[in-house]
Amino acid sequence: MDPGPDPGRGQRGLAAGAAGLTSGQAALRCGLDHHTGRLRGCDVISENPRGKGFGKAAQSLSKSFGITLAPEEAKAAKALKIDVPFRFRDPALADTRKLTRPRWIRTLSPEGMASIYPEAAIKAGVRTGEAAATCTVTATGELSNCQAVRERPAGLDFGAAAIKAAGVMRMNPWTKEGDTVDGLVITLPITFTLEDDAPATPDKAADKPG
Repeated sequence: MDPGPDPGRGQRGLAAGAAGLTSGQAALRCGLDHHTGRLRGCDVISENPRGKGFGKAAQSLSKSFGITLAPEEAKAAKALKIDVPFRFRDPALADTRKLTRPRWIRTLSPEGMASIYPEAAIKAGVRTGEAAATCTVTATGELSNCQAVRERPAGLDFGAAAIKAAGVMRMNPWTKEGDTVDGLVITLPITFTLEDDAPATPDKAADKPG
């Protein structure tokens, strides 16, 4: 599910008529426009507390949601119904959001991981390593402002490789509960392994004159 350009903006504000409340929730059941992949015909199926405008606020936000449909999926999309939860919170209060289980929608392939395996580790004959990067999640689910916080073995550039890996990855910008991940800080641990069919030392053939 792809949100609009700023999925967090609507979520950070309370629905109209909710003065005095610190939070609220709503859920919609929507159809799909099989041409554009955007949500349409959204009905409020739950609202807590009721009668405070959270359902209408969720319907307003739903206009920014859509999915990418392959041509062969368009026909089947006509019959789909999608349930979408929303959680609203008062932006004046302390941020208590926690991200325990990111839902990744883009990760590195095995080939991609191999391409960023540190050359310093290859030169040292080290075939496995670990590192972690602390990053801030953006409104679209990318990881930004990443910094290496640990690496093992040290001094072989596994921390730098973890930052490269984080720069490729992307998570769903909404949690299953309907909250945004925009602005949250996470620590991403990554294990690197040089496959058995990869050379244990760097290939210098390309540096030799032809």
